[in-house]
Amino acid sequence: MKLTKYEHACFTIEKEGKLIVVDPGNLTTDLPLLDNVIGIVVTHEHQDHFDIKNIQQLVSNNPGVIVVSHTGIIEKIKLTPSKSVEAGDSLELGPFVLEFFGGEHQKPFEDSPVMKNLGVLIDEKVYHSGDSFVSPSKQVQVLLLPVSGSWMKASMARDYLYKIKPSIAIPTHDAILSEVGKEQVDKYWPLHCDNIGTTYVRPNGSIDIDG
Repeated sequence: MKLTKYEHACFTIEKEGKLIVVDPGNLTTDLPLLDNVIGIVVTHEHQDHFDIKNIQQLVSNNPGVIVVSHTGIIEKIKLTPSKSVEAGDSLELGPFVLEFFGGEHQKPFEDSPVMKNLGVLIDEKVYHSGDSFVSPSKQVQVLLLPVSGSWMKASMARDYLYKIKPSIAIPTHDAILSEVGKEQVDKYWPLHCDNIGTTYVRPNGSIDIDG
């Protein structure tokens, strides 16, 4: 199984020649014209995770691709077969097993409205929580770790990392950082990861996930 990280919160998982794309938002400008995509997972409706142009491109190049998200997103998409899911659901999609957790976006402020958000666990190995710090309550091999955003602070992300204790942590949700900002993030997060035996990786291309 292979993970490829794109800008901001978007990544793909490849297995047996099939691809799942997660959160192709409008801050992801480096998403190529992908083939063999069987599923698109959208965690929530913010544009940095859900961009209709990116989805249209994926759909046009992959007839029959299924969009998987909560009901609010599915009601907005009328381009392709889709599947509505909620926290607690699981779904088999080609060679992949997807499990969904959480249900709500982390609030930036106390008076912020409640927004739906789903964390997704792929094949009990790779976990992405969207814009939240909800835990899947399972051992995770690879964690997509949010490192910036209006809805979070570093101490929250560190507590989340320490709770999950993945084998590998990959920084995500970071397109709003400058290159200098990313360099700073990549200096201090490895120190936190070392404390719990986690390897911090900023992928330069794809990484293989064993097992």
